[in-house]
Amino acid sequence: MSYLLNPDQVKRREYVGLGAFIFGAIDLIAGILLLLVGVHAGLWLAILGAVIAAAGTHVLMKIPDLIGSSEELW
Repeated sequence: MSYLLNPDQVKRREYVGLGAFIFGAIDLIAGILLLLVGVHAGLWLAILGAVIAAAGTHVLMKIPDLIGSSEELW
Protein backbone atom coordinates (compact mmCIF):
# COMPACT_ATOMS: atom_id res chain seq x y z
CA MET A 1 0.00 0.00 0.00
CA SER A 2 2.89 2.37 -0.56
CA TYR A 3 1.05 4.05 -3.44
CA LEU A 4 -1.40 5.75 -1.07
CA LEU A 5 -0.97 9.45 -0.37
CA ASN A 6 -1.43 11.22 2.91
CA PRO A 7 -4.62 13.28 3.32
CA ASP A 8 -2.85 16.62 2.74
CA GLN A 9 -1.60 15.49 -0.66
CA VAL A 10 -5.05 14.21 -1.58
CA LYS A 11 -6.62 17.53 -0.56
CA ARG A 12 -4.05 19.42 -2.65
CA ARG A 13 -4.80 17.24 -5.68
CA GLU A 14 -8.52 17.75 -5.18
CA TYR A 15 -8.08 21.52 -5.14
CA VAL A 16 -5.89 21.46 -8.25
CA GLY A 17 -8.29 19.16 -10.10
CA LEU A 18 -11.40 21.10 -9.15
CA GLY A 19 -9.74 24.42 -9.91
CA ALA A 20 -8.62 23.25 -13.33
CA PHE A 21 -12.03 21.80 -14.10
CA ILE A 22 -13.90 24.95 -13.07
CA PHE A 23 -11.45 27.25 -14.89
CA GLY A 24 -11.68 25.06 -17.99
CA ALA A 25 -15.47 25.04 -17.90
CA ILE A 26 -15.60 28.83 -17.59
CA ASP A 27 -13.04 29.14 -20.39
CA LEU A 28 -15.08 26.78 -22.57
CA ILE A 29 -18.28 28.77 -22.02
CA ALA A 30 -16.45 32.02 -22.75
CA GLY A 31 -15.06 30.48 -25.94
CA ILE A 32 -18.50 29.38 -27.07
CA LEU A 33 -19.86 32.88 -26.45
CA LEU A 34 -16.88 34.40 -28.25
CA LEU A 35 -17.67 32.24 -31.28
CA LEU A 36 -20.52 34.66 -31.95
CA VAL A 37 -18.05 37.54 -32.33
CA GLY A 38 -14.81 36.07 -33.64
CA VAL A 39 -14.62 32.55 -34.95
CA HIS A 40 -10.87 31.98 -34.61
CA ALA A 41 -10.45 33.42 -31.12
CA GLY A 42 -13.61 31.71 -29.88
CA LEU A 43 -12.56 28.36 -31.28
CA TRP A 44 -9.11 28.54 -29.68
CA LEU A 45 -10.59 29.62 -26.36
CA ALA A 46 -13.18 26.82 -26.45
CA ILE A 47 -10.52 24.21 -27.29
CA LEU A 48 -8.26 25.50 -24.53
CA GLY A 49 -11.14 25.35 -22.04
CA ALA A 50 -12.00 21.79 -23.06
CA VAL A 51 -8.38 20.69 -22.66
CA ILE A 52 -8.03 22.32 -19.24
CA ALA A 53 -11.33 20.81 -18.06
CA ALA A 54 -10.22 17.39 -19.30
CA ALA A 55 -6.90 17.77 -17.46
CA GLY A 56 -8.74 18.66 -14.26
CA THR A 57 -10.97 15.62 -14.66
CA HIS A 58 -7.91 13.43 -15.23
CA VAL A 59 -6.29 14.74 -12.04
CA LEU A 60 -9.46 14.01 -10.07
CA MET A 61 -9.76 10.50 -11.49
CA LYS A 62 -6.14 9.65 -10.55
CA ILE A 63 -6.56 10.39 -6.84
CA PRO A 64 -6.14 7.09 -4.98
CA ASP A 65 -8.64 5.89 -2.42
CA LEU A 66 -7.74 6.59 1.18
CA ILE A 67 -10.07 3.90 2.54
CA GLY A 68 -9.45 0.35 1.45
CA SER A 69 -12.09 -2.09 0.38
CA SER A 70 -14.18 -3.93 2.97
CA GLU A 71 -12.18 -7.13 2.41
CA GLU A 72 -8.96 -5.36 3.40
CA LEU A 73 -10.52 -4.02 6.61
CA TRP A 74 -11.49 -7.44 7.90
